[in-house]
Parts: sequence; C-alpha cells; structure tokens
Amino acid sequence: MGIAEKRLAMFDALLSGRGLQGLVDAAAEVFGNPVAVADMGIAMVAMSAELANDPDWVAQTREVEPNDMRQAALAGDFRRVYSGDKTVVGEYPGADQRYLAARIRRKDNLIGLAFVLERNRPFTEDDIALLPDVCRTFGYELAGAADADQLAQRHGKLFDD
Repeated sequence: MGIAEKRLAMFDALLSGRGLQGLVDAAAEVFGNPVAVADMGIAMVAMSAELANDPDWVAQTREVEPNDMRQAALAGDFRRVYSGDKTVVGEYPGADQRYLAARIRRKDNLIGLAFVLERNRPFTEDDIALLPDVCRTFGYELAGAADADQLAQRHGKLFDD
C-alpha cells in the first residue's frame, strides 16, 4: 500500500464515523505498528488493540509513564513534537523500540500527540511522512471535544427562540 492509499484509508476511517478508537485502529493497520494518542499532559486517550491488550503497557500507562516516554521527555522530544508539524523519531540506548511522534492540532490549538511504536516492522520514510497527515485526522475527530464551547457559542442564537 502506497502513501496515497494510506492517506485515503485514514480519510475513509474519519468519514466512517467510528470515532477516535476507530481512527487509532485504522492508523495501526496503516502503519503496521501499534499507535497511541495522548493529551497535552501525556495521559493516554486512545490506543490501538495491540497496546490495549498488552498487560505490561496498560499497567505502565495507568500507574507511571513508560520508560521510553520518560526518556523522550528528558531528551526534550516533546518540545520538538509540539514546536512543528514534522515527525520526531525517538531512538534511545536501552529503549525497547523506536517510535514516531507528531502533534495533533486543530487550527492553532494544540490538542495532544500521537505516537507509533516500532514493534512489528521497521519504519519507512513513508511512515515518517504520513504521521502528520494521520494526526490531522485525529485533530478533526478531537476538535469536537476541544471546541464544544466555541461551537455552542457560535450556534447558540439559533436555539434561543
């Protein structure tokens, strides 16, 4: 599957209305690796089935951030993720696997970040180029939750009568 087909698969998943979990699962299929979405505080919002069914990962994310995420934070990777729309490749000595991370935003509002763990197959250049596009689909899905008050204010007058 080429990058154009992968973009189309994510767009189809967005239009299907399956919600954030459906988008995360579609992204995991597209990348061939597990995917997770976190908010600005690095709290997990959604994760693909492989991570959700991994008892070690779930236990770590509930009690304390995983070691790889702690190393990424200490190295300043999250600052790099939030500073632009480019994919950050995280690779650390002693880490279980590399990861790709990119920010999720809607217009100028930062919502969180998405990351892909290199578990099942090595990353390609297409994966690195594709992640910001995948994050845009997450941003569209998450915008409703992030902009609920603004939406109500804009359309509130329609319901006053």
